[in-house]
Amino acid sequence: LKTNAQRNVLRNYLKTNGISAEYHYTSLPASSFGKKFTTGESMFPNSDLYCSCLLRLPLWNTISDEEIEKVTDTIITFFTTNKSA
Repeated sequence: LKTNAQRNVLRNYLKTNGISAEYHYTSLPASSFGKKFTTGESMFPNSDLYCSCLLRLPLWNTISDEEIEKVTDTIITFFTTNKSA
């Protein structure tokens, strides 16, 4: 996704449609491990940007075709009805 705000709007939209999507990735420099080796100033702006925009979609080894269709159809509807998104 392009921005953190867009990610949050899509995540909320999915949630209202019964789909759980999470974000939990932290760039290495922002992690507790990475902070031990950096000055606190990010040396990896792209890493920070992408981590703030990632959204983890539902995916597991037993997901059904119907569940996949629900997720993809809901995302398509989101982007076709929210042209500014």
